[in-house]
Amino acid sequence: MLQTYDFWILFASFLCGVGTGMCVMNNMGQMGLALGFNDASIFVSLMSIWGFFGRIVSGLLSEYYIWKCGTPRPVWNAASQILMALGYIIMAMALPGSLHIGSILVGICYGVRLTITVPVASELFGVKYYGLLYKILILNLPLGSFLFSGLLAGYLYDAQATISVDGSNTCVGAHC
Repeated sequence: MLQTYDFWILFASFLCGVGTGMCVMNNMGQMGLALGFNDASIFVSLMSIWGFFGRIVSGLLSEYYIWKCGTPRPVWNAASQILMALGYIIMAMALPGSLHIGSILVGICYGVRLTITVPVASELFGVKYYGLLYKILILNLPLGSFLFSGLLAGYLYDAQATISVDGSNTCVGAHC
């Protein structure tokens, strides 16, 4: 399994999908505050609620289309990654309502990624060592959170933030 290109493509794809999704979830409070919202909990709620719907609907739709049209499940992974990128672009535009729409898109696609990757892995590699495969893939959650949120987003935020008198740094505005 570790010697196949299929595994590493699935691993990298899942890392980018769930890693960036975790990054947005972890930093949604700062994004909301930077755009002038006093309480950013609505955006976390939107991502969570629509992530739930993304999980449910993607499971149903992927099963339907695999039997009806023969659409392979990796197509759903690719489509969700493209829509997730669109959600990030919408959030970055910092227009009125863009954080709401972006949160919904990213939430749906995050749910799709978590749901669809599991059967893709079993279809590609079988179920003999499925527990090990699943745990290796799930390592992408903390790894992606660390890489994208802890390192990349933290570095970019600190580069744009201004240091206050008490030593803390804050960033307010669309450039954040």
